[in-house]
Amino acid sequence: MAKLDELLEILTEEMESFKSSIKQMEKVSNQLNNSEIQRDISSINYKQDELKKAQEHYFQTERENILEVRKKVKQAKLVPKWLLILSCITFFSGFLVSTYAIYEVRGSWDKQVIAYNKGKEISIDEYDLFFKDNKQAYGQYLKWREAQKKSQNNQSKK
Repeated sequence: MAKLDELLEILTEEMESFKSSIKQMEKVSNQLNNSEIQRDISSINYKQDELKKAQEHYFQTERENILEVRKKVKQAKLVPKWLLILSCITFFSGFLVSTYAIYEVRGSWDKQVIAYNKGKEISIDEYDLFFKDNKQAYGQYLKWREAQKKSQNNQSKK
């Protein structure tokens, strides 16, 4: 039974501390209810309206600036049309002239090769006629040619 008495005594103490906690809470609650809290938010609303008006004015100004920039960009011409057309004509003309020049160079090269070969044949025929008439000159030519071959062989070995 002693334990039961101890438990009852602890329970009684706990109840007393609970009652004192409730009394303290009631006291704080009464203080909060009796205190004066300013519930007037008109000054906050006024400042909010002023800020809203200022922002609307700022955004309107920005919209006007953007429209003005768009107009200027539409009106601006980076490259005039006449300059673009002139550039295209110049480029195309240069291309045509270059192509024609290449064609002519190739054609003239072929003509030069044909003329060279024809001249070579004529000169060989002339030399043959000359050497048939002058046997002594033909012998000197053969000696000279042998000397040239030897000097070329000696130079290539070095």
